[in-house]
Amino acid sequence: MCETVATRWRVESFGSNSGGQLGVASNEDKHSSTPNQFMQPDAYDIFASSIPVPACFHREADSKPPVIVGGGNHSLLYWEGLPFVFGCGSFSDGELPLPDRLERLVKSVSVWQRLTLPHEEDDILLKVDKLNGSGKCSSCKKLKFRVKQITAGWNHTLLLSYSGKVYCCGSNSYGQCGFIKSLYPKIDEFTRVSIKEHLQELKVVKLSSGLRHNLALTSEGFVYGWGSNSRCQLTGGGTTASGLASSNNTVRAVLDKNVFEPRRINFADNVIDISCGRYHSSWLSSESHIDIDCEAGAGEFFGTKCKDQQYFVLCVVGRSEVTDYISKSLLGGVSGLKFASIRLGTLLGQRSCNFENIKLKSSWDSLFIATNSLSTEDAGSCNKPSRVFNVYGLGSTKFRVLGESPSAAEANDQPEHIAASKHGIKNDDLIAKPLVSLASSSGLEISSGLVCGSYHAIALGGDGLAVCWGWNEHGNCNCSPCESVWPPNLITIPEDPDYDDTVYSVGSAYGSSYIVNRL
Repeated sequence: MCETVATRWRVESFGSNSGGQLGVASNEDKHSSTPNQFMQPDAYDIFASSIPVPACFHREADSKPPVIVGGGNHSLLYWEGLPFVFGCGSFSDGELPLPDRLERLVKSVSVWQRLTLPHEEDDILLKVDKLNGSGKCSSCKKLKFRVKQITAGWNHTLLLSYSGKVYCCGSNSYGQCGFIKSLYPKIDEFTRVSIKEHLQELKVVKLSSGLRHNLALTSEGFVYGWGSNSRCQLTGGGTTASGLASSNNTVRAVLDKNVFEPRRINFADNVIDISCGRYHSSWLSSESHIDIDCEAGAGEFFGTKCKDQQYFVLCVVGRSEVTDYISKSLLGGVSGLKFASIRLGTLLGQRSCNFENIKLKSSWDSLFIATNSLSTEDAGSCNKPSRVFNVYGLGSTKFRVLGESPSAAEANDQPEHIAASKHGIKNDDLIAKPLVSLASSSGLEISSGLVCGSYHAIALGGDGLAVCWGWNEHGNCNCSPCESVWPPNLITIPEDPDYDDTVYSVGSAYGSSYIVNRL
């Protein structure tokens, strides 16, 4: 057995902790950054703040910070490309496949523990091993699985391997694990979810999980969905069942309250990104073919192949506040529709788009569009372009997650916190208007490290500072509990001579927040 060694990284967390999902060895909420604890190998009563990894993978783990995601009461930590995952919090529905789960009398764990991963054999793993370097011990050579991505819903977990295969565990009450509920009410180990088109297995490149539904983006640019369909978040514009396109299947799918197997969403073609909220599914496409009748006021439908990014199309399905925002506020339609779409250039108020990267992020009832672009504004006579990171928000304004001005009652409920404006973020970067830009050319420029909880968001600044805003009932904005926080609160790290005060990564569960610093 390969010995384990400590990485340079340390995780700190704050917020909701009823299931132990903060990983701080207790079940009490925390409103300040608290070091996490990791169970040490072969010692179930010994834990420490260091993250133990197999010595053979220590160099890879030290080279980049871990990724942290979470759901209702469980959290997961992993490195992309490495063969191990840690979890903490509730596992009453099987959402954390612990190796000794059947022997436990409790239903949650408050320190991070290593989870059991599926076995996988694929030629791609040989290429990954070459990238990770040779010289692995015999035990580590058997660890063939490589993690690509993990997402979490309220009480289920999705796992994507480097070979493009999808696995799921946790509650299957709404079909969110991809199986018939009556046969599998819950799944307590990572189980393969098959995604096929005309009996051919498809490679998945990205996952997204909502409260109780999921989306999968394939290498061909298609989107498949399964789980809860209570607000038509999977069938707002029609699907095909098992890859078979017919009007009967589409009608049946629209009527389904739950979708128990991955189904392709008909008009989602050439998709480049996906994101799920509580009741909405969204994707960004370079081309959109609409093959169903549209509802009046649902917005523009586009079939023109994109030659410019301004023609990228944002599509949202499901009766949600995000759909209402697009159809009613932007396109002059009506609320309560199941589908809305709009050109990206129209949405962002730009005639031309020059984005290096475009990412979608969702909270429960809001959608954020993050863009990394080149700008020549204010460049002077040399006209030298500079990079600008912008985040636009649409949907629900609840708990001021989009930065709206507080009500009188909320204003009196504000805790003392360090306003990010003191460190370069202007208060009007997130202002009270339907479409919000989080961009800043100041010293604390919000970078691509943006994550969302149910109604709060965390952003990583370009100089290693992190800010948080929105819902704060459990202290998940790093200050004394209150209804909401605005302007963004600067996350503080307790002084420790052994660790620096730079934040290298941020993570979020529905009511919890995580930051990563290092030795």
